[in-house]
Parts: sequence; C-alpha cells; structure tokens
Amino acid sequence: MKITLSLAMIVKNEETILARCLDSVKDVVDEIIIVDTGSTDKTKEIARRYTNKVYDFKWVDDFSKARNFSFSKCTKDFVLWLDTDDTLKEEDRKKIKELDYSDKELILCKYQYCHDEFDNVVVSFYRE
Repeated sequence: MKITLSLAMIVKNEETILARCLDSVKDVVDEIIIVDTGSTDKTKEIARRYTNKVYDFKWVDDFSKARNFSFSKCTKDFVLWLDTDDTLKEEDRKKIKELDYSDKELILCKYQYCHDEFDNVVVSFYRE
C-alpha cells in the first residue's frame, strides 16, 4: 500500500544548513511543512525553494507548541519531523521509500544528529 509522508520542521535563522537537510529528504516526502519562529536571515526564502507551505509561528519559548503547530499543518498519512541540522543517509532514504507502512503505527529511523566541520555525521541514534 502506498502511503504518503509529510515532513514537519520548525526553524529559526537556519540559512546556512536548511538546504542540506531539505536536499536529503525532498524526494522522500510528499509534502514539506516549514514553521518559522522568527527568522531574520534568509531561512524562509530558502524554505520557499522547497515548499509553498511556510508558516509563521510567534515563538512562545515552548518547542512543543511550535512542533505541534507544524504537525497541525500536515495532511499526509505519516509525519516525519526533523531539525535543520538533520540529514538522511542514502541507505535510509531508500528504506523509507520501500517501507510497507500498512501495518505500522510508529517507525524508528536512525537519526543523524550532529555533523563535524567536514559534514561527517558524528552522533546518531534511533528516533520515531
């Protein structure tokens, strides 16, 4: 069964790394939702290169409220949430594309959490 997948992100002043994240996932997801919490750089301009679903959210010092707002904008069967410093490796992109979601409620994926100055992944773990 073919399922659909939304990407939900909250961002602020991420012009230097947002494209790297979105490039790693843009052909894996069916929609991209970007919620900006007050950027003063070119973050929203970069986000609009990938999606027309860019929303403003007034920062209220609560990540869960911003994250839940991003989830509320998603329209697909499943939601993938990433932070701007995250990327998907090619092998994980392939697994997501080929996964049979028909009997799943939750999926754990390896999360590329931190990169060094050469863009190598230095910390990863599994996350829903």
